Amino acid sequence: MSTALSCEISPLIREYSRANSTIVNLYIGTALRKLLESIKNKLADVGYKKPLLVMQAAGGLSRSEVVRPVSTLHSGPVGGLVGVRFWKEQYGWDNVIGSDVGGTSFDVSILPKEGSPYIREPVVARLAISNPMMEIISIGAGGGTIAYLDELTGMLRVGPMSAGAQPGPVSYGRGGTQPTVTDADVVMGRVDPDYFLGGKMKLDKKAAVAAMKKSIADPLKISAEDAALNISKIIDQTMADTVASTLRQRGLFRKNSRYSLLGVQARPTAQGILPE
Repeated sequence: MSTALSCEISPLIREYSRANSTIVNLYIGTALRKLLESIKNKLADVGYKKPLLVMQAAGGLSRSEVVRPVSTLHSGPVGGLVGVRFWKEQYGWDNVIGSDVGGTSFDVSILPKEGSPYIREPVVARLAISNPMMEIISIGAGGGTIAYLDELTGMLRVGPMSAGAQPGPVSYGRGGTQPTVTDADVVMGRVDPDYFLGGKMKLDKKAAVAAMKKSIADPLKISAEDAALNISKIIDQTMADTVASTLRQRGLFRKNSRYSLLGVQARPTAQGILPE
């Protein structure tokens, strides 16, 4: 059994968020420490002798032996934001926006002219935790985001649900049955099924097309390729809207400017867009 003291995990005032931080730290702690130990041993086997450093949500680094697991939440996107800050300083830019598209989310971050934005009590899985992190805006839009037809309206929707890594997109051949953004890219030819991950993994295009036809194309009486294109338009416009709204909230969006991602033209709806 593992135990933890909130005064050690998060020595800050505000009992609720401090308690949440302690609980989350315990929940992920054992698994994370085993993973870091495994990585450290594998690095040692190939001759790496320097300390293993782990990225933290606040933007710094910590030795793997002493890092607090809860402080690593969202540290991956934050690492990208640190990289954006590096190039901002190198080129002397005033305001810089960075984005990261993964399997489950689309992350947006903005670095203003001075300083870096932080969130005092970020919300993780609906829990407010007392571990400050660099500010990142995330939405459910990525390669594994699921496309479906709304049961009430029959409208094509994309996200925020995700197929995740298991089973993943239909084209992965791991048991997925619902078409995703990655499957749409495979159907359209944007992703080469024979050269995925540099050829290390083969994708099943036939399965992607079949799932696209069954779930989207046939009910809408369109081709699988048109269904895939509409999915791409929706997800692209959703990401563009997120970028624009983030800029507006910070007073950085030009009133008379037009924004569009890859020339997408669409009508706004309550969630995503309805293709023309």
